[in-house]
Amino acid sequence: MDDLKSLKPADDVINLIGPILYSPGSRAWNTIRIKKDLMFKFPQLKEKRAKFFYKMILHKDYKELEKALRKMKRIGESVPILFFLYRKKDEENY
Repeated sequence: MDDLKSLKPADDVINLIGPILYSPGSRAWNTIRIKKDLMFKFPQLKEKRAKFFYKMILHKDYKELEKALRKMKRIGESVPILFFLYRKKDEENY
């Protein structure tokens, strides 16, 4: 991962909520589309010839997360995007 450079947002905080899309091929809810508001924060994503990747880390508890955040800050890593998964309440499944 040494050849990857993290993107930094253009300005202040953004709070977005969006759907996860169902993929019939994999029979799972696994597709996330980046909203326009987030695209404005990362204009690099409009570069057609560039390749982009993501890195997802899930810590087992807040203690491990805080430790990782301190390390990231110490080495000058970009501030991470917080990503939460939610299930919509509906009458049939709840």
